[in-house]
Amino acid sequence: MVTNTNTNPGAQTNQTITASSGTDTLTGGLGNDTINGLAGNDFLRGDGAVQGAWHYETFNYNFSSANGQAFTPAAFTTATRTGSGYVTDFDEGGITNTMRGVAASTNPEDFGVVYTSTLNVTTGGTYRLTTSSDDGSTVQIFNSAGVPLNFSNQTGGTLNYLNNDFHQSTTTRWGDVVLAPGQTYTIQIRYWENLGADTLAATINGPDTGGATQNLLTSPMLGLPPGPSYSVTGTAMGVEGNDVLDGGAGNDTIYGDGGNDSLLGGADNDLLYGGTGNDTLFGGTGNDTLYGDDSSDSLNGDDGTDLLYGGAGNDTLNGGAGADTLYGDDGNDSLRGDADNDTLYGGAGLDTLNGDDGNDALYGGADADQLFGGLGSDSLFGGTGADTLYGGDGADSLSGDDGNDSLFGGLGDDTLLGGLGNDTLYGDDGNDSLNGDAGNDSLFGGAGNDTLNGGAGNNTLTGGAGNDRFIYTIGSNLTISDLNLGNSGGILDGDQTNNDFLDLSAFYTNLNELRDDFSDDGILNQSVGDYSDNTALGGSIILTGITRTDLTTDNINVACFTAGTQIETADGPALIESLTAGTLIRTLDHGLQPLRAVLTRSVPGDGRFAPIRFHAGALGNHRAFSTSPAHRMLIADWRAELLFGESEVLISARALVNDCTITRAPCDRVTYYHLLLDRHEIIFAEGIATESYQHGAFADDPGVEAELDALFPGLLPAPSDSARPSLRGYEAAALLSLPQRRAA
Repeated sequence: MVTNTNTNPGAQTNQTITASSGTDTLTGGLGNDTINGLAGNDFLRGDGAVQGAWHYETFNYNFSSANGQAFTPAAFTTATRTGSGYVTDFDEGGITNTMRGVAASTNPEDFGVVYTSTLNVTTGGTYRLTTSSDDGSTVQIFNSAGVPLNFSNQTGGTLNYLNNDFHQSTTTRWGDVVLAPGQTYTIQIRYWENLGADTLAATINGPDTGGATQNLLTSPMLGLPPGPSYSVTGTAMGVEGNDVLDGGAGNDTIYGDGGNDSLLGGADNDLLYGGTGNDTLFGGTGNDTLYGDDSSDSLNGDDGTDLLYGGAGNDTLNGGAGADTLYGDDGNDSLRGDADNDTLYGGAGLDTLNGDDGNDALYGGADADQLFGGLGSDSLFGGTGADTLYGGDGADSLSGDDGNDSLFGGLGDDTLLGGLGNDTLYGDDGNDSLNGDAGNDSLFGGAGNDTLNGGAGNNTLTGGAGNDRFIYTIGSNLTISDLNLGNSGGILDGDQTNNDFLDLSAFYTNLNELRDDFSDDGILNQSVGDYSDNTALGGSIILTGITRTDLTTDNINVACFTAGTQIETADGPALIESLTAGTLIRTLDHGLQPLRAVLTRSVPGDGRFAPIRFHAGALGNHRAFSTSPAHRMLIADWRAELLFGESEVLISARALVNDCTITRAPCDRVTYYHLLLDRHEIIFAEGIATESYQHGAFADDPGVEAELDALFPGLLPAPSDSARPSLRGYEAAALLSLPQRRAA
């Protein structure tokens, strides 16, 4: 173990100190120092104090043979000061020779040394301190206000110091002092030598020592000495320098302190603190923690899973290899994750974050930041301020958060969320999902089949190349600049996946209604017609470069009347188009049953396939909805019991048409949804009882069976039993010819 002894003190000069292969504790003191920790778990400081050391100051003075010279003003104020720093021994002659620059074997004469440190007191009471010295020595203990405490001295009387201040051969004297509990005191030893041998030793005994006498050099009560600029004269001998500290192998703790320092952790898991000044920190191999502290620092984690904290100032942080976490903190910082999956936090200031390789998470923090995901599937969060986010390669997730942000997805299938503010989003390559969220946003899908949702506000959407999906948010004002321009197929082929697509089925009953609304002023705003059966837009939609005939069922979805129908599920009403296999459907007879498949088919919406429209309230339904002509509704009243001996029967939608509340609604094209369960079930749509899909229900009506086979060729399961009796056309006509209520 190596410490700062009199031969290698932490002095005010520029020096090189080499440790051992063990566990070393060293400081360089003032000046530009180099400390090599070598192997072992070392504690290194560039300038500051280390635990267990003493701050020293050495003086040249022509002492006489008189007693009582420890407080001679000229001896320790105006005398020639030869050096200062830190030591862990009381070899006062050795440190004097080192400061004078003479051989260690020299017998020094006419010099003084002041040693200063702290005492930490846990248990209050009377403590006895001793010094053994040749020539004179004193001990003073100062409270937090800088007032010296009184000693009851062996020599008699009470003084504010332990009195061993004599021109003498080696003599031991003691003094008693009362120390309060829970206090930290400053302790100072003054020593002077005239001629001959020089000796100094000191001890302490009291409540915290358990009654044992402890060497003051090694006592656990000894605390941290004052800083390197401390001086009894009030003037430091230098400034904190630009130090080079190399921990070497082992788990090291390194403090740069003041000055522009270079800290190298070396192998194993190290802890590095830059301190004040523009410092450079290298973690080396192992899992290291680096703190830049004040000023503009450069931190490099190197190998291992590292933690980097820039602190105040404009810092540069590089994680290096391994899954690192970087904090820029205050200032305009530059953070680079480098290899592996890193997490970067910019903090306050105008920061630049680069994830590089791996699946990284980047958080810009306050102010206007720039974030670059790099390679891998990254997550970028802008934070407050007008941020710029670049996803780079991979399937990235970008969130602008607060402020007017610019987001660029880059390569891969990316997800972009603008957040608050007026944002600009670019999906770039890949099948991207863009959501402007709040504010007036501009979205550009770029290449690929993208999904664009402007969110609230006045938004402009440009899909770019590919078959893009546009989403309208109720209450917003939306402009779509390029509907139909990126299509890979036609808009009359019945395929809604090979062209740009905007689902307006909830807002318009049929295609002609939508076209009429568009034609009157070129804006979709529900200004023409009756929309009492539809959801209110609450805003407007502008389709740039579009004519009336450019709006079809393929790109607008209005003719798909059954889309938007709500089906009762375990979680409440759900849109039929959102249902997937496994969804629990509420049935009348068997409770919750799993949905096995959703059958869909787009066909011409006229002739035998023309949908049947059930207007709101037609059968007690909450909202309007449409079905195929063959789809059946549950009718439960006295007429079924009277005519067929059944309290509940199924009647096809076409048989229920009354040209008033239930009507035929022909259109260009229509997409039908049928729900397939394990058996034929009675389910609920818009609050009324209807049926799930049943194949073979119309075996006695070949025309209906042919219609279903034409709708779902090759998709139908084997026939199953009907959940309720089904009426033929003439039977339904007979039932419906009777008044719904008995005459009184």
